[in-house]
Amino acid sequence: MKGRYLIPIFAILVSVCQGQNNLANGDSNQNPYSKRIEDFIRPISQHHYSTKEDLIRSIFRVAHRKFLRNYKAYSQPEDIFSNRTYDCLSGTYFLSLVFERLHIDYKLIETNYHIFIIAQTERGEILLETTDRFGGMITDAQKIKEKILLYKEFNRSNKNFYLSSVEMYNEISPEKLLGLLYFNKAIVSFKKNELVESSFFLEQSWKIYDNARIETFTPILLKAIETRRVNLDIKEDLLLKLRTHQSASTRTWALAN
Repeated sequence: MKGRYLIPIFAILVSVCQGQNNLANGDSNQNPYSKRIEDFIRPISQHHYSTKEDLIRSIFRVAHRKFLRNYKAYSQPEDIFSNRTYDCLSGTYFLSLVFERLHIDYKLIETNYHIFIIAQTERGEILLETTDRFGGMITDAQKIKEKILLYKEFNRSNKNFYLSSVEMYNEISPEKLLGLLYFNKAIVSFKKNELVESSFFLEQSWKIYDNARIETFTPILLKAIETRRVNLDIKEDLLLKLRTHQSASTRTWALAN
């Protein structure tokens, strides 16, 4: 996605579900939610499951019964434990932490507007859509293909979405998942007009995972800092940092495309 695209300000705020404040690295042992995850896993792991599919089904069911109760855009992962609200990004993050602890192979898939998780079992893949409590676990290979096709078709057909011109269906690492969480935190801060904080979170995001979302949002944040009241002592530093990254990012994307 190049800077040549003109994006309405409301469109960029429809981000890929929303992130959190206290982000850890990919090491589950250092994660701030480790104890809560362990408490969640303990009763599940005490049961015997004939197949890994049965184990994953139990995880999915119990997760929605105990924590993934109410969908709310811009929910943060800590909201899962405090008030049982979640969205696609925080819900997927939760499942990835559980799968890491239980040594379940999985991959994270990012599209223009969404993120979901695919687990690997001895019988094949399982697609898990955290925002669909009752139909979000898909085990049939053909239905998984159909679901993925729907994701890709929506990317191309939704012309009002700010990343509709970008073909985005990527497998990302857990570390890049953290980058998306930071990006969404930047959006949350921007909506609150906390531009310094938004800049900080955006920088944390691009250090982990520089991507089309950041390239699209950076000029919007730059414009806001230029035109709104920001402490002059730090305004120029913020503008320089964002412009420097924007220039480097534009060159990188040009080479990639």
